[in-house]
Amino acid sequence: MVVKIIGIHWVKEYINAAFENDTELIGLYDKGVKVNSVKEVCDSVYEKLESLIEPCEMRGIVIGDKKVGYFTYSPKVLTSFGLNKEYRTKEYLTEFWEAIKKAIGSDFQCALFNHNVRAIEWLEKCGMNIILENLTILYYAGN
Repeated sequence: MVVKIIGIHWVKEYINAAFENDTELIGLYDKGVKVNSVKEVCDSVYEKLESLIEPCEMRGIVIGDKKVGYFTYSPKVLTSFGLNKEYRTKEYLTEFWEAIKKAIGSDFQCALFNHNVRAIEWLEKCGMNIILENLTILYYAGN
């Protein structure tokens, strides 16, 4: 597994690769965004990353010569991540988690929708603890 530093212009390819054929993702995604396909989920993830006020660091995951995943982060916050379902084995998930920790450090948070049980359970298996549930986050940017 190789972790590559990438920019916003490249991250969409890695998002698409991470969620390719992952139809389960549609039901786990942001309920406030109407999505009917994996492609629409990927487009929405990209748009959200592109619209962040504070840009985040982006990493692409490559195995062999194949793009298979990505993760993005701001200081101390894992903002988005995904790994292609073909590579969601214990070995690759462990390597993926180690890459995330190496990039962000040993002390960070991640915010997920409560219904994204798959991601929450994986992060808990990796040693993360739930500190808040049922949270609404609001933001005001002024007029």
